[in-house]
Amino acid sequence: METANYRAYAKLNLSLDVTGKREDGYHLMDMVNVSVSLFDTLTIRETPGKPFSISSTARFLPTGEKNLIWKGASALFCAVGRDLPNVHIHTVKRIPTQAGLGGGSADAAAAMVALNECCGLGVSLEEICRLSASVGADVPFCVYGGYARVTGIGECLEPFTSPARYQMVLVMPQQGKSTKAVFEAIDSDPLLHHPDTDQVVSLLKSGDAVSAMKWAENVFETSIPDEETRKIVGMLRQEGAFHAALTGTGACVFGMFRNYKKAIHCRNRMREEGYGAWTAFPTRSGVERV
Repeated sequence: METANYRAYAKLNLSLDVTGKREDGYHLMDMVNVSVSLFDTLTIRETPGKPFSISSTARFLPTGEKNLIWKGASALFCAVGRDLPNVHIHTVKRIPTQAGLGGGSADAAAAMVALNECCGLGVSLEEICRLSASVGADVPFCVYGGYARVTGIGECLEPFTSPARYQMVLVMPQQGKSTKAVFEAIDSDPLLHHPDTDQVVSLLKSGDAVSAMKWAENVFETSIPDEETRKIVGMLRQEGAFHAALTGTGACVFGMFRNYKKAIHCRNRMREEGYGAWTAFPTRSGVERV
């Protein structure tokens, strides 16, 4: 096996709705997702005689069985009736944690795709997607990437294409958010204001991102007031964003721009204000070998 590098692209929710809750406690979602060009890099190399292992530039992340990469690898090799291979996976983290950008899920998806290719397992992408649902709710989307309407708890995908062109600025506050705490807060709100997801998808398919975003919404942003989120959304709009909103349960906020130069100017200003900030654009896939 040759050493191989893979990009794991971040996930962004252009629109996010909560439509119900299952008896087992999992929430039912209706989301419009897109993969974007902010990425982690996974390097896979063979380690003859040594057990499967993982490492990361983010030292606070677990490197054992609790890590989503490990869980994804275990699900894949269990499905083909083989032990974990003698390889090491090292991740260079760029996607911030507790951001709503699916960094851990993206890494798990990339590891499953990479191990399937590098170890010659011959598992279809559809089957990897199915297996990945047991690893995490965002992992199936991250396996495919591109655009998709995502329902259920994240396992039901309706991929689509969009000719829409725009630039994005992703802004990360210094403090992340606990997904569990945010879901608990939304359970206590019986009057959620829901987006029109059908319209969002239809208009994106036509290439009209500006009109599509007029129908989009993130229920976590509208139902759980957060002064920092409001401040960032306001700053992005002042800098020329035609849409700005929270992604996932947060804490990352994104702005969408027609003009690349304005996006770069906005990113630089947000960095001057002390925020983590990146420019990004939609990608066609969730995982890419480089």
